[in-house]
Amino acid sequence: MNKKIVFFQVTIILFFANFSFAQNPFEDESISSPKTAKETKITPNSTTTNDSQVAISPPENQTPTEISTAAFPKTEGKGVDLTKLNINAISKANPKIHSWAIMDVQTGKYVGMNFSRKPRSVASTIKLAVVNAMLREVKAGRVNLDEVLRVDGTNDQTTDGEKIGQKYTVREAIYQTLVRSSNTCPNLLAKKLGGLSKLNKILSDMGYSTTKYSYLSAVRQTSFERRNGSTAFDMAKVAKDFYNTYRNVQGTGPKTAWAGFSKPHDLIKASGHETIGGKIGSNSLCATNTGLVKVNGKTYSVVVFSEENGLAGHYYADRYLNKATTDIANAVAKLK
Repeated sequence: MNKKIVFFQVTIILFFANFSFAQNPFEDESISSPKTAKETKITPNSTTTNDSQVAISPPENQTPTEISTAAFPKTEGKGVDLTKLNINAISKANPKIHSWAIMDVQTGKYVGMNFSRKPRSVASTIKLAVVNAMLREVKAGRVNLDEVLRVDGTNDQTTDGEKIGQKYTVREAIYQTLVRSSNTCPNLLAKKLGGLSKLNKILSDMGYSTTKYSYLSAVRQTSFERRNGSTAFDMAKVAKDFYNTYRNVQGTGPKTAWAGFSKPHDLIKASGHETIGGKIGSNSLCATNTGLVKVNGKTYSVVVFSEENGLAGHYYADRYLNKATTDIANAVAKLK
């Protein structure tokens, strides 16, 4: 065979091998503006875990099944209550939703849930947990809201548009994390909290045992796989804690955590009910939402995770989140 032809064939094979190698499904999203969502790729799978990396098992292909109360730990002394809702009916009516949970924020009791036990990618909803961790430190007097944070090569995120050296106060970084789902700002907060190991220790101490944060698409943090993961079980607690404990740490004025959560650029609503606020997320694996909904005068944290590609059809995936959130709220409204 002609040597030139062999060389050409080998070159083509190597080109496509490299192309497929780069198509890792665990991208983090950027939704600085919901209409201009961009996909940012990171490197292929690695099981290495070190001080700045958390390895989360990839999502398994499974259909949600009814969960036994014995399968989960108690939360803050309150038992997990799954007896009131027909969770199979809700899940059957929402086949695109792989996980969901609803908690009464006044009592801390789960009204119902159906989710994978393994942490999965939850996209930008995990940023609410990072905000909780920072506000806990602010409340304790260990962090000053007016301290200046600088974007550098370890925490910038190209699609957010920030330049190296750009400054945010802690106050501003918290707000931008929630209102426009900045990827750079939660990275700044994580660094201020001491890095990934310390942040994840804080999250664990706060009771979010399945929640792990890793830097979001930082351009100089891509030598290893870096994933963010949680469960609906944890994120329901995160929303409850934000509402009960942390939303007023900065006050409720403009450009506060509460302003960013209650009036974000994109809000999933429960039709027929008052939606107080929420944190949406999307990447190539999922479209997710962690929100607060008022039903019959009571406030609930409602978490819904879809396995739809949130980047391929951001607003298309939102329909599934809206429907599931509405169905769950409607089911709670019927409870006596």
